[in-house]
Amino acid sequence: MKKIFKKKFIFNDGVGFSILLILLMIARVSIPYIFPIYDEFTYNNNKVSEREEILFDFIDKKLTNNDDGIKTYYTNVNSEQDINKENSVSSQSEVMMLLYYLERNDKKSFDRTLKYIEKNMFLSSNLVSSKVKEGEKDKISRSVDNLRIVNALLLASQRWGGLKYRQVAINIEKAIDKNLLYDGALVDSSDGQSKDYMITLSYLDLQTMKRLSYIDFNWKKIYTQSLRVLDNGYISAEVPLYKNKYNMKTEEYDTEDIDMVSSLRCILNKAEVSKDVSESINWITEKFKKDGAIYSKYNFNTGNKVSDEESVSIYALLVQIAKKTGNDDLYNMSLKKLKKLQVMDKNSNMYGGYEDLKTLDAYSIDNLNALLAYRYVK
Repeated sequence: MKKIFKKKFIFNDGVGFSILLILLMIARVSIPYIFPIYDEFTYNNNKVSEREEILFDFIDKKLTNNDDGIKTYYTNVNSEQDINKENSVSSQSEVMMLLYYLERNDKKSFDRTLKYIEKNMFLSSNLVSSKVKEGEKDKISRSVDNLRIVNALLLASQRWGGLKYRQVAINIEKAIDKNLLYDGALVDSSDGQSKDYMITLSYLDLQTMKRLSYIDFNWKKIYTQSLRVLDNGYISAEVPLYKNKYNMKTEEYDTEDIDMVSSLRCILNKAEVSKDVSESINWITEKFKKDGAIYSKYNFNTGNKVSDEESVSIYALLVQIAKKTGNDDLYNMSLKKLKKLQVMDKNSNMYGGYEDLKTLDAYSIDNLNALLAYRYVK
């Protein structure tokens, strides 16, 4: 009798262990779908200004194709000045619209844009194609676009509820993990066959990585490594901007002229996770006051401008950075420039939008950066 009881006890103990193991496995699989994300994301619930409204109208009527995709260019005509112009829709543009509709609390338009991405841009890997041209998906997928779509979906899940947004986000996250990590670091792109080994510093979306770390601990490591790559890409106290790229194989950064849009994106990415960017902000503010503008390219060693070209995206990013860091001087100067560059002639085909003075065309990214910047304007 005693022996029988002992066997029964062992059997029950084994069953109990198996049940516990199954429950743990279910919990591990379920956590990404149900675990809360603890952050304090704040939306800009500012009233839509006239300038924002006419810019949105320009994008909606002049830059949107019949399938609801955002065209890269307004005219789509190739030129000697820009041989890359083509009738394409980029994932970068689509995710910017997702983020804009989130800010506007416009679930219907968000869902319409998401539907376009799901129908036209998803690859078999569950990554998002970098662009679609005449129905053909490019095989290249960029880490930055995938991360920003994940971010938009996680925020949508928090703002509007529902499991679908998080399901799609986790599917993309798993694909990033499989296709866009090199030695545990997030790299630029993948073509489905091979992984890149370059890291463009402006692609390191720290805010999204931090948000993902709440539902997958591995992203905490990726975040830490990405922040280290970004910090080590800081040029100097004399030129407090950022290098453009880091080579994972050679473990070296580039020393090319500073691309200001990329550098500003690095600054914004750090500001979004509350890292100190004051040295960079002070340097840019003084340059702005002295020169009356911020230019597209600066010398890596001296910090002197090497281009007289200005950019809508520069001033749009500066508006966002200045608002996040509380720099009123930089905010006012940047917003003034942003307003000055907007086409306000009602007889122009570009009315409400932003025209590239070099190509005399409208570039979607410039217009969308400006649209997002206007969400910061009261």
